[in-house]
Amino acid sequence: MKTYEKSFTAILLFLCFLVHGLTSFAQSDRNISEVEQKQIIDKVFALLNTNYIFPDKVVAMEKVIYKKLSNSDYRKFSELEEFLKNINTDLETLSGDRHIDIFFDPVRVKQIEAEAKVNGNKTGYAPEFLQRAKFENYLVKKVERLDANVGYLKFNAFVDTGLSKRTLTASMDFLINSSALIIDLRQNGGGDGGTVAFLLTYFLPDSTLISLERSRATTVPIPHYVVSARTVEKFDKNIPVYILVSKKTSSAAEAFAYTLQSYKRATIVGETTNGEANPGYLYPINNDMYIMIPAFESINPITKTNWQGKGVMPDVQIQGDKALAMAQVKAYKTLAQVTEVPEHKTLYDWLAIGLEAELQPLFVTENELKSFEGEFSDNRHISFANGTLYYYRGDNANVKKKLIPLKPDLFGVEELPFFRIHFIKNERHEVVILEGIYDDGKKEASKKL
Repeated sequence: MKTYEKSFTAILLFLCFLVHGLTSFAQSDRNISEVEQKQIIDKVFALLNTNYIFPDKVVAMEKVIYKKLSNSDYRKFSELEEFLKNINTDLETLSGDRHIDIFFDPVRVKQIEAEAKVNGNKTGYAPEFLQRAKFENYLVKKVERLDANVGYLKFNAFVDTGLSKRTLTASMDFLINSSALIIDLRQNGGGDGGTVAFLLTYFLPDSTLISLERSRATTVPIPHYVVSARTVEKFDKNIPVYILVSKKTSSAAEAFAYTLQSYKRATIVGETTNGEANPGYLYPINNDMYIMIPAFESINPITKTNWQGKGVMPDVQIQGDKALAMAQVKAYKTLAQVTEVPEHKTLYDWLAIGLEAELQPLFVTENELKSFEGEFSDNRHISFANGTLYYYRGDNANVKKKLIPLKPDLFGVEELPFFRIHFIKNERHEVVILEGIYDDGKKEASKKL
């Protein structure tokens, strides 16, 4: 397998090259015989014995799996997809390593073989793989300016920089003027270590030590640093960075988050990640399948450990589907504290309050809601019906808008995102003023009649 290792060495830093987003995972629906099962298992253990970073584990793994094979335990998994699912579960359970996996993907196999045939530092690309990568835009899904100049980047794989660098550079250039930045890795399954290193240059000083890497052949871990890149304009160190993660966040994506977290350059928001730390190589098993085998142990220079089997622990723990809104809240609150522009602070506070109410809707009792009912000057009206407050202005009650609780005395107005209503009470807790508030800070007071 030296030929495969040579082809990867030029771009390997400290992570695996399993580009989850570009692998189809489209399992064949054909059947698999016991003979073919044994052929796959034989090849897998030949590769593990030669390449796995923890060779002592292989002996125990081999004993259990070959016993199951001899007992025909795998015979009941007569479909290829079912067999791979179960053999992968056994491999992961016995090794305690989620990076060891067999995949059915003929296109990816061709790409691995193309890389192995290339000499020197140039990476080869199988036409089928290249076509798929381009079609998927190298898994860059969205680059956007959110409200109040918060940048947002979502990409689902760290695709080899030889392919993705131009797209990623353009994305980062678009985001460079952001007041805060959110990077969404919730569906990112990993990828190229070189691409992780490239993106880290946007956030860490040149020559920062980002990883120590131990292989079976080396007794002294090899250090890896942030390398200066001519095309990179670094983000200002005072720009808050938030990284969204989920249970699906794996491998290279975990390394990117873990590294920036350890250097306190980013706040991690979401769920504990998958826990795939040790990098390695992809090896063909046959023309249709390949296996990922960790060949290195990665050590973070700050924590002196890694996230293997544990995952990256978020700084802000929240369900994955709520992570973006939470990161925006954190960004707006942080920016509100540091901005010197009053109009910006008003906007940040406005947006944070609205998103907090979405994340944790406020419950207001029926009696409390009814206490806000009444007629107000300037022809403003508040009514209560079916457990909900309504607002309208003028004489046409048919255009009334639903009020949404944001705080005990503050309500958003349905379909009017730029307008809110603040009720002011006297010392007897009676509503005396309806204050209309606009997102630019303007206020209009109407007395209760």
